[in-house]
Amino acid sequence: MKQHIMTAVLLVVSLSGAAMADGPQMLIGAPDTRPTLVDASGGLQQAWGTVSVSLVIEGGPSHTARTHQFYAGSASPTVVTETVAGPLTLAACAYRAPIWPEGVDVLEAIVRNNSADPRTARLVLRAPKELTFQGTSLRHGGRAVVALPPAQPILKNSGCLTDARALPRWGKPAAPCDPGFQHIRAGMGGIPITYRFA
Repeated sequence: MKQHIMTAVLLVVSLSGAAMADGPQMLIGAPDTRPTLVDASGGLQQAWGTVSVSLVIEGGPSHTARTHQFYAGSASPTVVTETVAGPLTLAACAYRAPIWPEGVDVLEAIVRNNSADPRTARLVLRAPKELTFQGTSLRHGGRAVVALPPAQPILKNSGCLTDARALPRWGKPAAPCDPGFQHIRAGMGGIPITYRFA
């Protein structure tokens, strides 16, 4: 039974003090830095709003979600918010990464399927409408405040795995060889070119 479905990591930059909200809250941070509030749903509260993740289960019966929040035992305060809906569990782990000068808040989402049956779900990022999406970041006033990880490539059994452009008959090998060596792939703008050989 495959349990681990996906992991996503968000880096959140605080522009100033955290916003206050109603309901239970927990703190993350580091000594000599401004703490960040984690709300009851696992969202990080910043001055520009709250960013959080949620799980939308596709098809099947609807389930009532149960949420449990606790501090995990680690070197720095880590708040884990687990939401269970039917066979799926979303664990949102919030902590402060020790990046100079004040650290960066991290929201890591781990989705597990606790049943033997395959499930389809979407991991949804919830953020204020005022933030603009650019590339792999969300911006507030032109400054990146949320960074998303790069998309995972869809792997094939063999061949070129990345979005590199094919250039047929571009290569001119100096020695006699298979005609296939005349074809190349070019990754412009720093795109890594990755191959898998069967």
